[in-house]
Amino acid sequence: MNRVNVVRFALYETIGIGTNLCLYAVFLIFVAIGALPILVSALCYILGVTLSLFAQQTLDVFDPK
Repeated sequence: MNRVNVVRFALYETIGIGTNLCLYAVFLIFVAIGALPILVSALCYILGVTLSLFAQQTLDVFDPK
């Protein structure tokens, strides 16, 4: 495994972990103010997929250079 692949993998992990932590915080905030957990969960899922893919494409995680 070369250095470029290791860096890409680390970036992929960082984006995933960061996105999940932020969305979990959003989930907790909305549930704390009284929103229905199932609706907030669905919203966080949709946001998570969208934001993760956008961040990974923006940062060229999957670019096969």
